[in-house]
Amino acid sequence: MDYLWKLLMVAYPIVCIVLVFLILVQQSKSEGLAGAFGGGGGSQTLFGASTPHVLQKITLYFAIGFLLIAFVLQFRSPKPAYDGELEGAAPVSTGTSEETTQPAAPTAASGPVSATGQ
Repeated sequence: MDYLWKLLMVAYPIVCIVLVFLILVQQSKSEGLAGAFGGGGGSQTLFGASTPHVLQKITLYFAIGFLLIAFVLQFRSPKPAYDGELEGAAPVSTGTSEETTQPAAPTAASGPVSATGQ
């Protein structure tokens, strides 16, 4: 299992980079920003006339691979040992210590108090 984990950790950034490249190489349906700067070249593409369909299919396969690898890495990742405290952090008081929850004991000098305050 360790071998598969390492293989996916290496393949994931490669798939990410290839997916970004494939998306950027494709010609958009509208010229968009490229047309505003003179980059819209009609039907000319980088790899020929029939490549848009091939690039779309390859992009789809890489996008599916990207999502699958992301899910596998997320759900099969080794969980860190977490004991509830952050390393080097000061403990936080929640205000539920015994001193705050115990009622004050009446002293002998105070005596009973009536409802009228006398």
